[in-house]
Amino acid sequence: MGWPREYLDFTTWYLRSKQYIVREDNSDFTLTALGVDYIESNYSQIPMLNKLLNSGSHTATSNSSSNRRPKPELLLAAPRNPSRATLRQ
Repeated sequence: MGWPREYLDFTTWYLRSKQYIVREDNSDFTLTALGVDYIESNYSQIPMLNKLLNSGSHTATSNSSSNRRPKPELLLAAPRNPSRATLRQ
């Protein structure tokens, strides 16, 4: 990544302290329900959150209809796999 590890350590400490993420047994980070609620209620006011949420939806071969932001009900849908979604460190 393009920043010092200490920045990531502070960020993960802060997010764990706010109970937005937890560390799983395999050392992955998992977004908690509280974290999802925060993102859902703040993504439009925080440009970086909005950018991160939309960064994966654009590809060189995608057409204009697939470049739209997913519907909120799709973001809150239950995962196909019963395990929780994880964030990699």
